Amino acid sequence: MTTVGARPGRVLLAIGLVVALVLALVPISTPVRSGILVTGAIAVVAIIAVSGRRRAHRTGRPPIWRDPVWALLLSALLVNLSGTVASAVTAPPDRTTGTALWLDGMFFAASLLTGIGLALLVHRRGRERDVPALLDSALITVAAGSALLLLTVTPPWSQFDQPAEQIVAAGYVVVDLALLALACTVLRGPDRRSPALVLIMLSLAVTLVADTLQDGVVLLDGWSWTGPAAIDGLWFLGYALAAAAVVDPSAPTVTAPQRPRPIHLTRHAVVVMAAACITVPVAAVLSHLIAGADRTVPLAIAAVLLVAIVLMRLVVLIRAIEDERDRSRQEARRDGLTGLVNRRTLDRSLHRMLADWSDPDGTDEDADARATLTVAMIDLDRFKQYNDTFGHGAGDQLLRGCATAWSDVLRTAEVPGDRRWSPMLARYGGEEFTLVAPGFGAERVQAVLRAMQQVTPGGQSFSAGISQWDGRCGVAELLAAADDALYRAKAAGRGLHLVSQECAADPVPSGPLTEPFTGPDASPRSATAPRP
Repeated sequence: MTTVGARPGRVLLAIGLVVALVLALVPISTPVRSGILVTGAIAVVAIIAVSGRRRAHRTGRPPIWRDPVWALLLSALLVNLSGTVASAVTAPPDRTTGTALWLDGMFFAASLLTGIGLALLVHRRGRERDVPALLDSALITVAAGSALLLLTVTPPWSQFDQPAEQIVAAGYVVVDLALLALACTVLRGPDRRSPALVLIMLSLAVTLVADTLQDGVVLLDGWSWTGPAAIDGLWFLGYALAAAAVVDPSAPTVTAPQRPRPIHLTRHAVVVMAAACITVPVAAVLSHLIAGADRTVPLAIAAVLLVAIVLMRLVVLIRAIEDERDRSRQEARRDGLTGLVNRRTLDRSLHRMLADWSDPDGTDEDADARATLTVAMIDLDRFKQYNDTFGHGAGDQLLRGCATAWSDVLRTAEVPGDRRWSPMLARYGGEEFTLVAPGFGAERVQAVLRAMQQVTPGGQSFSAGISQWDGRCGVAELLAAADDALYRAKAAGRGLHLVSQECAADPVPSGPLTEPFTGPDASPRSATAPRP
C-alpha cells in the first residue's frame, strides 16, 4: 500500500542512484558534473519540503523536523548539500586562499550535527544503558580505527602545513569513528528493521566509505579535495539515502524508546568480536608486506584495547548469567502468585530444621527450640464461593492480599530468643497456606493467628490447624497432624483454630483452644471440635 512519503522516498533513492552511477561510469566534464550535483541537491531539498508539508497536512501531525533528532539530522543534510552546491559553483579549492578550509569546515560541521543527532537518538531509544551494545560498538570502532591507522602509511593530517587544516583533517577521522560507534550502538537495539532507521544506517555507511576513499586520494594524489567523480557520487548517494529516511512514513517511530534486551552472547555478536580481533593483526601484516612499515607500537596499543574490551564484555556476560541464575533460584523458591515461599521450599526448610534440632550434639538452646517448633495449616473459608461470585481474578487478588497482610503481621511478631530461624509463611497450594513458627508454642501461634485473622482482606476468614513438634516425628507427620486439625476445624465451622493432639510436645488440654473468632459473615463459633 502506498502511504504518504513512500513515493517521495523512492524518488529520492532513484535520484541518488542515477547521480552516483552517472558520476562513476560516464566520462563527463567538470562543468557538467557540477551541474548534475547542483540539480540533484535542489531536487532533494524540494522533495523533502513538499513531502513534509503534505504529510503534516494529511496526518495533522507537526512536520518531522520538529523532533530534535530529525532536526539535527536534517540540518546536517542541508549543510552537506549546501557544501556540495558551493563546491560545484566555485573554482577548485585553493589552500592558499582558504577556500578549501572553509568548505571543509562546512562538511565537518555537518558531521558534528550528525553525531549529535545520533547521540540523541541513542539516548531517546534508551541504548546508552545497554552496556553490551556500548562495548560491542567500542570493539568495532577500535578495530576499524586501528586497521585504518595500520594500513595508512602517513596519517591524513600529516599532509597539511597549517594547524587549522591539520585539526580539521584529524577531526574528520575522529568524527567518522564516533559516527561508526554511534551507528553500531543504534543497530544493537531490538527494533533495527524500521525502514527509516535502515536508510539512516545505509547513508552513514556510504558516507563513511566515501570519506575513507577520500583520505586515500588525499594521501596518494596530494591535495585533491573532490577526488575522483565516483567519490562525489558516493557522497551524493549518502545524502539521498538520508533524505529518503526523513520522508519515510516510519521516521516518527525511530526515536521511540525501546524495551531493554536481555544480556546474552549471540552468534552474530561472536562473529563480530572475532572479526574485530582478527582485523587488526591482518592489517598489520598487510602494512608490513605492502609498505614494509614497522607497526609494532600501534599494533600493541590496539591489541591491549581490544583485549580489554573483550574482557569487559565477558565480565558483563558472566554477571548477567549469575544474576539470571540467582533470579531463577529465587523464582524456584517462591510462589509465582503471592511471592511467598512455595511448598518445595517449605519442605526443605522443615527438613533442615528438624535435622538441625535433632542433632544429639546440639546445644541446650537447640533442645529448648525443639520443644517450641509449631506449624499451622491455614485454609481460607468459602474461597470457592468467593471465586464463583467475584471471578478468579478477584480470587487471585485476595490470595495476594492475604499474603501481604499476614506477612506484615509476622514481621511485627517478636521472635523468642536468638534464633537462627524466623517465622515463615508459605503457600501450600490453592487457598492453603502454612505457617512455620520456630520458637513459638501453640498458644503463641494462636495469638499470631488471631492477629492475622483480623487483617484478612475482603472481609474473609480462615480456619487453621496447629501442630507442635514433639522432638521425634518427621516432617510428614508434623504436617499431617496440622492438616488433621485443620480438617476438624473446617468440619466444626469457619474461623476456628484447633491444635492437634498428635505429634505434640506436651499433652493438649481439652476444651477451647483459642478465643472464638467472629467472621464478617458468621456468628462467634467455639474452637472446640470433636475428633472424627
